[in-house]
Amino acid sequence: MRFRTLIATIAVLFALPVLAEDLRPLVPPPAPVTVPATPAAVAVKPQVTKVFTVAELVGPSLSPEGEKAAVAHRSNAQKLVKLVTDMVRPYSWAGAGGTGKVEYFDVGAALVVTNTADVITEVGDLLEALRRISAMTLVYEVRLVRAPANVFERAGVKAARDTALTDAQLQAVLDASQADRDASVTPFPRITAAASETATSKCGNTQTFVTGLDVTKVNGASVLVPRQTAVHLGESVTVKGVLSADRNYVHVEAGVSRTRLVGSVELIPVTTQITPVFEGGAQGKPVPFTQFVQAPDVRKESVERSAVVPKGGTLVIGSWKQAAEGRGKDKPGPELEVLALATVRTLCDIDAFQKRLTAPGTPLKNSVHKLRSVAAADAALVLGARFQRAGAKLVAEPVSNSLLVSGDKDTVEQVGKLIAELDKPLPHTVVQAMIVDVPDGFLAKCGLTTERGTSGCVLTPREAERLNDFLRAAKEKGECEVLSRPLVQVADNQTGYVQIGQNYPVALAGGKVESKFAGTALRVTPCLASDGQTVKLTTEVQNGKVIPGTVMTAFVPGTTFPVTTLMPATVCVQEVRANVAVPAGHTAVVAVPVAEPAAGGGARSGSRTQTIVVLTPTPVVHDVGSNPAGVTVHR
Repeated sequence: MRFRTLIATIAVLFALPVLAEDLRPLVPPPAPVTVPATPAAVAVKPQVTKVFTVAELVGPSLSPEGEKAAVAHRSNAQKLVKLVTDMVRPYSWAGAGGTGKVEYFDVGAALVVTNTADVITEVGDLLEALRRISAMTLVYEVRLVRAPANVFERAGVKAARDTALTDAQLQAVLDASQADRDASVTPFPRITAAASETATSKCGNTQTFVTGLDVTKVNGASVLVPRQTAVHLGESVTVKGVLSADRNYVHVEAGVSRTRLVGSVELIPVTTQITPVFEGGAQGKPVPFTQFVQAPDVRKESVERSAVVPKGGTLVIGSWKQAAEGRGKDKPGPELEVLALATVRTLCDIDAFQKRLTAPGTPLKNSVHKLRSVAAADAALVLGARFQRAGAKLVAEPVSNSLLVSGDKDTVEQVGKLIAELDKPLPHTVVQAMIVDVPDGFLAKCGLTTERGTSGCVLTPREAERLNDFLRAAKEKGECEVLSRPLVQVADNQTGYVQIGQNYPVALAGGKVESKFAGTALRVTPCLASDGQTVKLTTEVQNGKVIPGTVMTAFVPGTTFPVTTLMPATVCVQEVRANVAVPAGHTAVVAVPVAEPAAGGGARSGSRTQTIVVLTPTPVVHDVGSNPAGVTVHR
């Protein structure tokens, strides 16, 4: 029985492969497993790390209160980190599910940012805008208190001992000096400067001294020209302040200097030989000519001090001794002590700017608008007053001409629409000008009266063609000279300026030399009418001609030597202003009054000439819809 079972089992085992082969068409094949491939277009942008130095944004720890200043320093750093993560791609940071990171390190006041390259660029732009916008402004009030030494002792103040004064101590010093008849207080003009910037103020007068002689060539001969040196006599003050992290203390560097003239000015004679020139070019015998060089004794005294004072406190810069003016010939004045004081106050609060963009309440929406045709400061002033009650905050960034807007969603959208309406390109006008020197009577020859040309007139197409023909003919004969053909594109109600000529040195009284412009200057201001086809041109033409100097020789009664006087060259300026309404594409003419004969030896030498300006304005139409204001929105 067991043998039969074994035989049956073996037979079944041999029959299974054949049975499986017969049943294979009846079994459905297994579905292939496909592994989806990641497309190359969905590649993740690589992240980069950049370190920004933000010491001027978080503030140095200058406060003597120690731990309190350190807490304020860390608080400012946390505010800066939150401002960056809220303003630049909020959902790209780790706190909102992204991969970016921002960390602040006390060593070096470094802000380490890890994110994509475009986000890093936006963070750098934001930090740069913060440096320009949130700079604290400091106000310095500097006083020089002159009083006997016992006056300051009665007030309880000593310059060698005290570094900073409270308001009560300052008031005591001022009251004590006011009660003394020999005391006086000299206040400097109030100085306003940004934090970390150096400012200088002077109180006194500037006196000019002849301190030497310079050798120059005049008509081939060596001439000694006096050298003048300006010296400031009086007091000057220099201040610089750096705010602490908690904005309650200021590190002030101040200095006061006093420059004075001691005794009378010594005169040193310098004698040279000059050769007189007579009328007709003849020269006489050399005669002695004496000039005097001044040697002033100028002395300078200065005091400086650097210290940390509380906001609103007064720094004692230093003191020095000074003799007072006597009350009579035989009674000298008492010796006075001069005390230099500098009071430092802040003009604004830097935290107010950060609160404008991080104030609690409803979720805020931030947007940055880059303006192209309107100044960001003007737009912030106009729109800020309009949306002040709605809680919108507008900050102008002048360097990139951008406007930062923060507020609720609806308000930001309304501000954006108004910005788009305001930031439209102004109409421009292309003014084609031609500046020509023509002979006297040229306009009358062309059929244009001198009165019309002088006041400015608009030509008909026939008159413009006739004027063009006459100019072409006069140019061929050498009777006129085209000075320039400028093409100026000017915005509406803006002034375009064209200048043709050079600066000419003109001698003044006292040996001074002033540079004056000799040539033709054109200023044109277009204003497009409401119809868009008429341009009102406000034109101003200045024509400066050089009148050469002359040499006059005369004999002084009682002497045998002639006296030669040199009349220096001058520049005669003629000016014409005209207002004309010119249709688009038409021509207007403005003429300067007739000038004196030309001094050169050209074709028009010896003839009276005048300068005319031919103007042809053409309005330029802008496609407003093709150039909208750039806007970047961060939700």
